[in-house]
Amino acid sequence: MKIVKRTICAAAIAVFISSPALAQQAGDYRSAASGNWGDASTWETFDGTNWVAAVNAPAGSETITVRGDDTVRVDIAVSVAGYVKVEETGIVEISSGSLAFDNGSTYEHARDGGSIPVATWGQGSTALLTGTIQDAPANRNQSFYNFTFNTPNLGRNRDMGWNDIVIGGVVRVINTGAFRWQLTSIAANDTAAFAIMGDVIVEDGQFAVQGTSNAQTTFIVHHYGNLNVTGGNFSLARGSQGNGSGTTTWYLHQGNFSMDSAATQNSNPTPGNAKFVLAKNDTQQVAFKNVTYAGGRIHFEVADSSTMAIIGPFVVNGNLVNRGAVVPQDTLTFTNGAVYEHARNGGSVPLAVWQEGSAALFTGITSTAPENRGQDYYHLTLNTPGLTSNRDLALDGNTISGNLTVISTGS
Repeated sequence: MKIVKRTICAAAIAVFISSPALAQQAGDYRSAASGNWGDASTWETFDGTNWVAAVNAPAGSETITVRGDDTVRVDIAVSVAGYVKVEETGIVEISSGSLAFDNGSTYEHARDGGSIPVATWGQGSTALLTGTIQDAPANRNQSFYNFTFNTPNLGRNRDMGWNDIVIGGVVRVINTGAFRWQLTSIAANDTAAFAIMGDVIVEDGQFAVQGTSNAQTTFIVHHYGNLNVTGGNFSLARGSQGNGSGTTTWYLHQGNFSMDSAATQNSNPTPGNAKFVLAKNDTQQVAFKNVTYAGGRIHFEVADSSTMAIIGPFVVNGNLVNRGAVVPQDTLTFTNGAVYEHARNGGSVPLAVWQEGSAALFTGITSTAPENRGQDYYHLTLNTPGLTSNRDLALDGNTISGNLTVISTGS
């Protein structure tokens, strides 16, 4: 019996030791030494059984690994259609050549620190972070196409420093370990703005626009895809921005916003200074299910061209500024401290449950009173300096449980 056990263990060890080789495919490349990309002596290739000295440099369609402390200098024009992985303390850098990642290609940064090569990131290419622990890579502020975060060993909060770039495809967050990736960070009194053309998908981990306490900072994200959060924590402002003196704004220009079994929070204390803006010239769906408000208030604004279609029950704990239309398809609840601002003429006040401490604020009415204005509000405030004719609140059988405040009704 002991002999059988030893035989099984020995076989298992043999499989374990040989599994990396079995994972390779004939034609794969790996670095053999530091050198130029175009020199065959820089590389080894897998012949199906063993790693052997390369006869030719990789063309870019292969699986290519830069390992150890090797530095590969791109001295020729390289177009990657395959997979490039940089691990351990390896480096890929541009010398006299150029580097382009084509449709379907992937660059994996499987090391801590280091530097992402400066490249042209073509449609359908993907940059993947897997090895970051303490130090974010240099050259990370590039106009990537797809970008994926999968860093389960992240050892402290890091930021991408994105500014004045366009992410052409999908941003995906798979895992950030116990710490947080932030999209950008700037000095006091500065502005960072960038665009994401595809979906933003957060599956797990912690992900935010910024985490700075620097004052008078302005962060702007122009997003043209869907925002889909299925786990973890996705937030706009995880920094106070100088006790609320700065702003963080996420413009949803095209897509829908869904959160399910996830958390969100806001560390900017000034109401409305960190907000989601629905800005499509059409209807945009917002659906929150099993969402935890982990701190601070979450603010929304609906642009004058947009309709916010709320799918399922929805709780507002911050400001909801309506310049367009808000259409709840289930129970809409404003909690203590939440404010609904009707910042448009006419339109309709969404039917809602107005809990103790909530408030409705009318500011944009000029000639036409909104529909559904006769509701059981807690606080109701009128501040309509542009009012051009007498209007009524249609409060018939309704109860204002808190304060009715009139600031201005114009002339």
